[in-house]
Amino acid sequence: MRRGSAPCARWWTAAIAGDVDGDGDVDVLVCGYLREVLWKNVTEKGARRSSWMPQKEARLADAGWSTGGCFFDADNDGDLDLYLVRYLELDPKNPPVGTVGTLHLPCTWRSHNVYCGPKGFVATPDRFFRNRGDGTFEEATADAGFADAPASYGLGICPIDYDLDGKMDLYVANDSKANFLWHNEGSASQSARI
Repeated sequence: MRRGSAPCARWWTAAIAGDVDGDGDVDVLVCGYLREVLWKNVTEKGARRSSWMPQKEARLADAGWSTGGCFFDADNDGDLDLYLVRYLELDPKNPPVGTVGTLHLPCTWRSHNVYCGPKGFVATPDRFFRNRGDGTFEEATADAGFADAPASYGLGICPIDYDLDGKMDLYVANDSKANFLWHNEGSASQSARI
């Protein structure tokens, strides 16, 4: 694990907290454009310190724009798994101008340039990562049944056991598209959207 300052010159859009390695300390994942950074609390020689774990070491390789996420125990094995909510494809070095689909850029409101909304841009699908039991993850979107949902400009997520069956379900809020309610039907490999 590398120590020191993580590269922070990015577009960050969310931070989520959870004890991903089961050591009793809260860890933080920062989500953003083309990168996530996992900050793990570690204790060395009796002193606590924060260290960042690059995507490659955490096994969170993701080339999308994550606007949020949540840690939750998808399969009731005691480890926190990760669901990343993703937004759209964008190249900030070459921002769109003119027309994107039916959208005319830049958009204005009361003579000010404003964000146009996602219509006309390509949405990116959400991702699910299963905790390997050691604070690192493996991509398991399809195995868990989450690949069935269309890419939908994700914005936020709330884990909730809505049917009170002891298994964590997920509610995903999407921008200008239908939201998702994922029902956990027993294990991470048996999820279904309703």
